[in-house]
Amino acid sequence: MEPPGRRHLLIGRAPQRAVLVRSLAELEGGAGGAVLVEGEAGIGKTRLVQWVVESAGERGIRVMAGACRSFERTRPFAAVREALRLRGGSPDDRRAGIARLLSGEDRRPGAAEHDVRHRVVEEVVDLVESECGHGPLLLALEDLHWADDSTLIVVRSLLDRLGDLPVLLVATMRPAPASSGLDLLLADAISAGLPLLQLAPLSAVEVGELVRAETGSSPGPALARAVGRAAGNPLWVVEILRALATEGLPEADGQAAALPDSLRQLVLRRMRELPDATLRCVADRGGPG
Repeated sequence: MEPPGRRHLLIGRAPQRAVLVRSLAELEGGAGGAVLVEGEAGIGKTRLVQWVVESAGERGIRVMAGACRSFERTRPFAAVREALRLRGGSPDDRRAGIARLLSGEDRRPGAAEHDVRHRVVEEVVDLVESECGHGPLLLALEDLHWADDSTLIVVRSLLDRLGDLPVLLVATMRPAPASSGLDLLLADAISAGLPLLQLAPLSAVEVGELVRAETGSSPGPALARAVGRAAGNPLWVVEILRALATEGLPEADGQAAALPDSLRQLVLRRMRELPDATLRCVADRGGPG
């Protein structure tokens, strides 16, 4: 999560904004809830979370935010540690105690790993309940597709208690990769009637708005063709604009612009995160570009 600053630009997403605005209003009234956001890489999940975090701040709602990362998939409770600021040096005794438990300092000799995890989950949920005593809370957790099993257990435990707590949980994820634990969490959330916001590509009109916001002018035919290759993915639109600004804008000759080398490398790096079956399908179709 980026530090607070100027308000982040959010193009489109009116239906998703409406759901989140309603959820924030309900949170102000003391009703907890959860909103799950799903979409492919670069489709705007983080931008939507930034928008709801800023909206919550404008309403005086406290925010705690963390993100799951691919290199922390084997680190228990990684995103929860970040969001709740669980550090051994914390001035808050309760947070410091949970941090010591996580590091193994306060574990009873011979305690089984699953017993320790169960105790941490209880302590974390109790901490969230305690924080709610200070007013409504927005808890934002990004990229649950990278979450370790312990983080997912915490999320499921919170989902079970949202009806009794003034907490709004907003969590994002990609359709793939998805662990069995995440699939189970999604099934529970959907069966409970919680909203799942699926982000589609931006429309051509919205892509034009994004180009104007990034460049200060409407795209001409050649530039429109170039950003059209992003298929409505806002991250790719922005990366194409940046690459073209560095490597030169396309000529208005009626031909499709070649994919800039810098963008090709970015796509390839993103593709390494895809499941093997998806990569084989892409290879069968001829690869990126």
